[in-house]
Amino acid sequence: MILKLRRGVTWGIWDHAIMWRESCLNISTAQCLLAIPVQNMLLSVMKLAANLAYFHADVLLPCTSVYNPDWEADLGTDSGRRQSKKEFRRKIDPVTNGIGNMGSFQPVTECISEEPTVVMLSNVQFIKDVKNAVQAADVIINTYGFRNYHLTVYGAMDRTPAYTVETQKIITTRGLTGLVKLGGFGSPKTVLKEAWLFMNSSLSEGLPLAIGEAALSGIPIVATEVGATAQVLTDPDDPDIRYGEVVPPNDPVALARAQLSILAMLGPWAKYTDDAVAPPPLPETFTPDDREWITKRMYDKAEDRRKLGLRLRDVVLRSFHGDRYLREHEQMYWTQSFRSKQRKDPALTALTVRQNRMGRTRSMRVDETAEFYSVWEREERWQDFEEKEDVWGKITGFVGGKKKGGDGGGVGKEDDMNYTTTTTTTTTTTTTTTTTTTTTTTTTTTPPKSTLINR
Repeated sequence: MILKLRRGVTWGIWDHAIMWRESCLNISTAQCLLAIPVQNMLLSVMKLAANLAYFHADVLLPCTSVYNPDWEADLGTDSGRRQSKKEFRRKIDPVTNGIGNMGSFQPVTECISEEPTVVMLSNVQFIKDVKNAVQAADVIINTYGFRNYHLTVYGAMDRTPAYTVETQKIITTRGLTGLVKLGGFGSPKTVLKEAWLFMNSSLSEGLPLAIGEAALSGIPIVATEVGATAQVLTDPDDPDIRYGEVVPPNDPVALARAQLSILAMLGPWAKYTDDAVAPPPLPETFTPDDREWITKRMYDKAEDRRKLGLRLRDVVLRSFHGDRYLREHEQMYWTQSFRSKQRKDPALTALTVRQNRMGRTRSMRVDETAEFYSVWEREERWQDFEEKEDVWGKITGFVGGKKKGGDGGGVGKEDDMNYTTTTTTTTTTTTTTTTTTTTTTTTTTTPPKSTLINR
């Protein structure tokens, strides 16, 4: 911001996940051990930094065209107090995430897991809500009774050690050892070969690349509906068609049922199978017979799941290619460079000062020229106040003494004991009232400021 004000450089912000949004999750009583006043102070500083950064930036480049731009417009305008949100949105130009190494991800031809296995690529930390995934596994295994279900979470375990310990404790206390495990780091190309299904349970996201990598591997996906996750699963030609399941965050039951639906290709996913007769929907409660036919269907529909995953792969290849991502960044760098050159042109600079568009506040300036002030005073001077003499007479009469027949609005004797001044005026009008128009020396009471404010 200082470089922009002092040297005229162009300032662009590339935004993956809104800093303020995720700071509210990290600096909270659930995650932070600092005293609450200290937490409030840190959040206030971060909010101020976010407001200033977004407001003064020349261009904002969110990683998705949905969700994040709304946050940026709200923060950049301070909820519309500093500037019109519609005007602010003119400088938001989304550059949707892309995957640069697409060639290294090929469809998995054969899954190496013999039993239904769900894979996650998430660091074990609060923002990824791995506990939610473990609780969903608990619902599938212990509540619904599918004892052949497996969940493996690959990702860093040392980001928040306390959270990792709590997650491991849930696995142990609920009898999930051996069925649910935290696998540490793993190569995506290798570990995705284990997956019958890929899952993401985050509380907050921008546009998660792990989902794109899973889609390129031809694996069906279940994820929480945060950030632009749904955009990765949606057909670019028809926004009503999705090739993956999205559920609300922090809802382990919904997450569990979504996994079973895709694993067995039930409900809305049955249309992607070759079934001659539509299967029954996923039951609310599971009998031994239900578990048996659903488990059998999980094994039988492996090829149909693969075809569903290949539809997702096509979406990513069309909408999230790395070449498109690189080209859009090059375009934005050129645009920002040109804007910086524009600032050095006095004619263009003067034009932006003189002509202010409707709904846009004037930019903050470090040093203003005399020409700027003369233009400002000419265009936006105060208008003359009509009949100001009559109004001023009424005001002075109101505060100068008590009204006849009542004491409303007047100044009491106790108020004017030490607040008298002597003024001399000469006019041709003769009057005996204690106003500002007299032919003799009069005494006018000036009440204290507190009296004027209160009355």
